[in-house]
Amino acid sequence: MTSGSQRQRYWLGLNRRAFRQRGASFVEFTIVAIPLFFLGALGIELIRFNQTRLMIMVALSEAMRTCITRHNNPALTLATFEQALLPLFAPAGRHATIKDRQRDVMRSLQLQTGLAPWRMVHLSPNPKDFADFAHPILTRRNGRATIRNSYLLEQHQDKIRAGWQNGQGPHSGHDAFEANTVWLQVTYLHKPLTPGVGLVMKTLMKSNDTYIANGYKNGLVAIQVEQRGMMQSDPMLW
Repeated sequence: MTSGSQRQRYWLGLNRRAFRQRGASFVEFTIVAIPLFFLGALGIELIRFNQTRLMIMVALSEAMRTCITRHNNPALTLATFEQALLPLFAPAGRHATIKDRQRDVMRSLQLQTGLAPWRMVHLSPNPKDFADFAHPILTRRNGRATIRNSYLLEQHQDKIRAGWQNGQGPHSGHDAFEANTVWLQVTYLHKPLTPGVGLVMKTLMKSNDTYIANGYKNGLVAIQVEQRGMMQSDPMLW
């Protein structure tokens, strides 16, 4: 017959083995689950990144329409971009409107980085284009350097007859068509949800652009989008 103490030792041994097995299973699960978790999180980040980039492209298209019809006015162009970007901040959540949420995000990122959460740069026409192609009468009338948007082919031919090789200006190296082409660049600092992505940005990503480098330093992802369009009004130097 088996004594009571022997049965007790037997059951204790079984319990210890079961506990060790459960512990080993937990360790194995953790080893497998952590990479899967990060892969899933990375997938979500990629989806958010692509959605954000698409909405920025749409907003930039709206801004381009304002730019080409409103004399390349940077303030109006940026205002249109920010208005068109509002769907990115839907739903409003705890805020009264999505506009309030947009302002809150802007304030938060400005406090974090010391910079605006997005930057718009007018790459063309640039001051050198105005040095070459500013129309004297329009410039006097508008009180700022103005390039004529009409009769571009005739302007181009006149410059060739004046001795400009291929109609290209001595300062800009552009012709009349290029001087009437808007080139907008938007850089958006995107905040990832996963802390690991922010850590990668901080430690691995570098840039010679101070604005982008500062975003990386704060764990943000820089999304940069560019677009070109022909002017439909006289471009002005602002």
